Amino acid sequence: MSYQIIIDILLVASIGICLAIGSFAANMQAVTYWVGKKIAPFGSEKELPRGFQDAITPKFQDNFNTVSFILYLLILILGSIKLWYIGLPLVLAILLLKNFLRKLWPNNINFYLKMLIQNMANRMADYTKNGDPMRSEAAKEMLENLESLYVSIRDENLKIPSFEEIKRMPVGE
Repeated sequence: MSYQIIIDILLVASIGICLAIGSFAANMQAVTYWVGKKIAPFGSEKELPRGFQDAITPKFQDNFNTVSFILYLLILILGSIKLWYIGLPLVLAILLLKNFLRKLWPNNINFYLKMLIQNMANRMADYTKNGDPMRSEAAKEMLENLESLYVSIRDENLKIPSFEEIKRMPVGE
């Protein structure tokens, strides 16, 4: 097998994985942003401009974002090896296509909110098991906030808003 075939295989695989992971991660990022702002205390924009987004973001989200970034670099490099000017247009095309593919993932906030609730319950259990009562209590409080939000919106079938809409949204109820 020649190195060109290996580059082609790696490039196609990287593009496919990047599109799948990137589109899911973008939806999850929007939901954690929206939920984080929703459950934060009213009027806390100065202290918490993104609300509790950092506190509720699951570790896998950070991993997906890191893997996506690495794949973008790999695509840029492999595309440039394939043909010197193809790397950058490929990355730009993937960024545009990723936004289109976001619509293929579930667009209902509840789908992602259930994942956040399960993840927070697991984190709380891990903190308790590891003997970290302060973090366990903080996770419990976040879990209660997430569950309360889920109960209040579960029947509304809310769609994921755009990042621009979320940015304009006030922090807190």
